[in-house]
Amino acid sequence: MSIELFSERLKLIPCSDEAFATHSAQDYELGPHIEMHLEELKEDPSVFGWGVWFVIDKQTNKIIGDMGFKGKPDEENSVEVGYGIKASE
Repeated sequence: MSIELFSERLKLIPCSDEAFATHSAQDYELGPHIEMHLEELKEDPSVFGWGVWFVIDKQTNKIIGDMGFKGKPDEENSVEVGYGIKASE
């Protein structure tokens, strides 16, 4: 399954082993939350899209940050969102 969201300068894609391998990720450090999400995906593919998403600079095709939902919606259909963007060089 492929899900992509676009803005003028950015592309957002759900985190997966394939997504990380496809984009210029050598300059992006995987935090423990990403490693945990990748393991969770192996155990439960239904969480795809409900965890970490990579933020990609469309011009360079490099991962410049990540954002994501902290799980699936709760009983009130609410989700918490967090994000982090790498400092510019």
